[in-house]
Amino acid sequence: MLLCDGHVHLEHQDYFPDLLDSCLLNMRKAIGSSDEQKINGILLIAELPGQSWRSYLLDRAENRAGLAGNTTWSLRLSTQKNVIICENDNGDRLVCVTGQQVNTSEKLELLLFAHDEPYHPESLLISVEKNVKQGSLVVIPWGVGKWLGKRGEKVSQLLQNDTASGYFLGDNGNRPAIWGSIPQFSLARKKNIPIIAGTDPLFLPGQIHRVGGYGTRVPEESLSSFSTLEFIEIFQNSSPLETYGRQESLSRFVKAQIG
Repeated sequence: MLLCDGHVHLEHQDYFPDLLDSCLLNMRKAIGSSDEQKINGILLIAELPGQSWRSYLLDRAENRAGLAGNTTWSLRLSTQKNVIICENDNGDRLVCVTGQQVNTSEKLELLLFAHDEPYHPESLLISVEKNVKQGSLVVIPWGVGKWLGKRGEKVSQLLQNDTASGYFLGDNGNRPAIWGSIPQFSLARKKNIPIIAGTDPLFLPGQIHRVGGYGTRVPEESLSSFSTLEFIEIFQNSSPLETYGRQESLSRFVKAQIG
């Protein structure tokens, strides 16, 4: 079984060991795993505009550097340079697929993983089609207020466009559990478009310790190439994807939004 937190952000490279430790702990808690059971996890980590931690961590992984957290993590690159394989002394493995979060011309968020080229804002449809064609793992993440009104209509129109394919929607651990159904998610399920869940931690005290606590579970036992293509095939072949963990309570959601 593989566990995936499909929406992760990192405030600074120095926090990376803490992020890995927190993810490991939360994945264990979420599935009721003992310390003896090895965790195989995937993290989709998106760099925000103005950040530069990705090049630092990729350089560390290329040099097979180690990082000290609660346990010692060894880093190495997969056959694809945007994918960092992190392993500890206990045999746990967290595969970090790095990418970037961008805004389309409609101001809709888009997560582009294993993507190197600078992004120039275009429409949602063109952005999705172009980056899927280039081999990126493309996720359109839900966000508070982002899928309402005209912007929500753009997402719905994309879902109804049968010529567009190969992308994913993203559910968000910040969305309160009592929140009503999301029309775009209902439409995606009807169209068999996979929904990848993730925590989407904010840059607030303690938020990094949420990583790994909410995500997607797939029955795949192991990975072979650790490539974006492999991850895309796993998610598509496992649809509808199963969610693990819990979303935020309403009180914690309000507190986080206020900051």
